[in-house]
Amino acid sequence: MLAEKLVAYRQRLDELKGKVVLLQPLMQCGNLTAVTPTSAPQYLAWSSNGFGVASLYYSYTMELFGKIDAALDLSRSIAFLDKAGSCLGDQKDTATARGQYVSKDPDVITALEMRAEAEALMNFYKSKAQEFRMNHEAVKKIVYGDNFGVD
Repeated sequence: MLAEKLVAYRQRLDELKGKVVLLQPLMQCGNLTAVTPTSAPQYLAWSSNGFGVASLYYSYTMELFGKIDAALDLSRSIAFLDKAGSCLGDQKDTATARGQYVSKDPDVITALEMRAEAEALMNFYKSKAQEFRMNHEAVKKIVYGDNFGVD
């Protein structure tokens, strides 16, 4: 059960990593030196679309991060309660001895690695969303001024 979950989460994490390329065409809005009143609508569209895409995948990654975190807790529990006893050998069966095994369990290691990847991807999408939002505000300020065209 846990192994199937980890495989499914790995596939979903890889899918979300692959979606990074969707942001590439929208990154043109970062070149604010080329903004003119006639090109402003296109820059606003790019930044708005980029913010939407980055926010969407940020939320997907956040959901996956929570699931991976729960799988990590489950894998630690399984490693401590079920697997550690058979791996102790001639050591005395204590909580400390079982705890030392937990960090060496392959499922725990896999879940930790996936959690770190999901956290990094989540931070990436969050920073891209903030970048697109700041570009949107900057384009509005460049074209319309501080009061956005309202006198």
